[in-house]
Amino acid sequence: MRKYLLLLIFNFSLIFSFSSTTNDVENIFADEYGYQNEKTSEIPETLNILQGMRVSIIDPAMIKDSYSKRAIPLIYDTLFTFDKNGDVEPHLVKNYNWLNERELLIELKSGIKFHDKSILTAKDVKDSLEYLRKNGTLKNFYSEITDIKVLNNKELVIKIAEKDSLFLASLSYEISSIAKRTGKNIVGTGPFFAKSFNGKTLKLENFSDYFDGASNIKKVNIGEEVNETQRLIALFNEKANIALDVTEKAFNNAKEYGIIDEDISVKKSGETETTALMFGKQKNYSIESRRAIESAIQRTADSFFPNKMFTPRLSKVNIDYSPSKAKENINKAGLKNKEVNIMILNTNTNMEQAEKIKASLENTGIKVNILPHQADSYYIKFQNKDFDLAIFDVTFNKNYTVFNLGKVLLYDIGDMEMYNALQPFLKIIKEEKDKEKRDQVFDKIVQLIYKELPYIPISHGRTLVVGAEKYKYIER
Repeated sequence: MRKYLLLLIFNFSLIFSFSSTTNDVENIFADEYGYQNEKTSEIPETLNILQGMRVSIIDPAMIKDSYSKRAIPLIYDTLFTFDKNGDVEPHLVKNYNWLNERELLIELKSGIKFHDKSILTAKDVKDSLEYLRKNGTLKNFYSEITDIKVLNNKELVIKIAEKDSLFLASLSYEISSIAKRTGKNIVGTGPFFAKSFNGKTLKLENFSDYFDGASNIKKVNIGEEVNETQRLIALFNEKANIALDVTEKAFNNAKEYGIIDEDISVKKSGETETTALMFGKQKNYSIESRRAIESAIQRTADSFFPNKMFTPRLSKVNIDYSPSKAKENINKAGLKNKEVNIMILNTNTNMEQAEKIKASLENTGIKVNILPHQADSYYIKFQNKDFDLAIFDVTFNKNYTVFNLGKVLLYDIGDMEMYNALQPFLKIIKEEKDKEKRDQVFDKIVQLIYKELPYIPISHGRTLVVGAEKYKYIER
């Protein structure tokens, strides 16, 4: 009785803050893939995972968002991977050898099966990488591959345009996962295969012939609930057993109301998110106008990229805030009494952030409209940069510094011209083996990007994985 009273009180309190914006959580997993009570087994047969947005695509080469990217390692494998120390090690690969600075010889492990039970061959690897560099979302990032020669069923040689000390790391990125495409069908070699994918919930089942040993988890369902508080309520109601993308604020609020079990395992996500205010193409803001808006917003991000990536020196951000100086800058830029529109995802977290930005900007004389969007319309507009301003989360992984840079420039910002202009610096990074020296060059690159101010970093941080003791069974 106490459990449901707590839930009633907690839900009642939410009415005055933000209402759920998606379908009833109880119906997300309501079928034969439903939840198995965690108390019946230390290792549950089924994992029901709720995250902030739905999985939108399961083709690794076409991944654009971090929510879809999470599913990729469950379905596919990469040629290489990172060990616990952050060093690259073979995965699908048995042996490899650099024949020279530009030619990599790879021998695949034997007997690896795709989900259709066919055996992985060198030709499959070639076809997958060729598709990536010709059609992938970040195809420019793999344009350095100039040729792939198949020697036999297990061996191939990958030729690159020039020396690249980070090339093996690039073959560990999720988007480089090896996939077999036949018409509209796509299969991988990973520990789970896609049972169904209806655009709302991705349902995975255990692949019994997985080369690295079958998982103890039989089924994995990944669903969407944009309201993080509702994700936690779903855990409380035992409709899900893992909640992702949870902020500490939401977690602590739920804990105060007794919605969170004291013994539940919680950990920080492995990725860092930058909440940013992006500039779109609906208006052509000058650098002066962008700097003026930046000065008017109170924020905690004191570096352009998260300092988890590298130690920022040149790319540090001045976050000193002066209301009088902000008003002066807005007046000089001719923005006083102007109207701006901020596009956001229709979530409580984004709404709270937008309200703070709105208050700061209106304090300087700017008129602000907040435009909430559901996921589909938001991402279509964002991809086309069809907005004035937008709150957007940029995701970073500390193992993939160069990849992060490429993703930010080619997709998040969408500035091919800037990406091409920075190629000389990227070449230095790829040729440099010493990480400290690479980070110094990287810091310089980020400084140059910040000078153009494609977006304003508001905060850097990591969200929580609630139910981490179960998530570990599938985390890769």
